[in-house]
Amino acid sequence: MSSVKIACLKLHFIAEILIENQLLLKSKWRSTLYNNIDNGDYLLSCLEMKNNASNLLKA
Repeated sequence: MSSVKIACLKLHFIAEILIENQLLLKSKWRSTLYNNIDNGDYLLSCLEMKNNASNLLKA
């Protein structure tokens, strides 16, 4: 397996963990200012990172 594919797999795995953590935070602190402002942008960034890694793995 090439080093690029290994890096993409690692990136995909890290993104999954970050997404799960953000969803857990969102469920715990549903009404906080942090959740309303920062969590959405951060979660979208993690989802984008996961999708990019997935697309690179498919190539």
